[in-house]
Amino acid sequence: MISATRNLLLAIDTRYLLKRNGRDWLLPDGGVVRMTNRHSIGFSLDNPKFPPFRFLGSNPPRHIGRICDAILVASRASRLYVGILEQKSGHKDDSRRQLVNGRLFCDWIFGLFRANGYSVGELVYVRILTWTPSGIPNKGTTTPGYGVKKSTGEHFDWTVDVRNENCVFFAQILEEVESLEA
Repeated sequence: MISATRNLLLAIDTRYLLKRNGRDWLLPDGGVVRMTNRHSIGFSLDNPKFPPFRFLGSNPPRHIGRICDAILVASRASRLYVGILEQKSGHKDDSRRQLVNGRLFCDWIFGLFRANGYSVGELVYVRILTWTPSGIPNKGTTTPGYGVKKSTGEHFDWTVDVRNENCVFFAQILEEVESLEA
């Protein structure tokens, strides 16, 4: 599945790739995602300087032009893990539409790859919500057990809620997913 991440890297305009600092990906709204797998990519379409959906016009219907904060893709064995990440402060309840829109975007891009003969392997979708309740400061960087749960909804295979952390260890989330599937 190395070719799937390579092809995704070729398909995405570099302005949308997450900035890197060593093995850390810097999220657009602050915070960090740490990924040790070299066969991975992180990008964000949540960039006001470069709107990704210009064809929608300047005033699309509510929620149509909004998407998650970041999409993380990592190749492990014959699987392509896709993390759909949203950052929230205050109420986490208003994140659902942005997360689902991120999943639907990925369905489209990976559907294009498959329709044109590019292998993407088995897709495993992980919903990642990072949130800080109002008035509670971030803890900083720790390496917690994330409490990955099997999703009960139709859009994601797994869900993770990360509370009060400004660094998400994506590789550890994937290890938890793999151990739950074993």
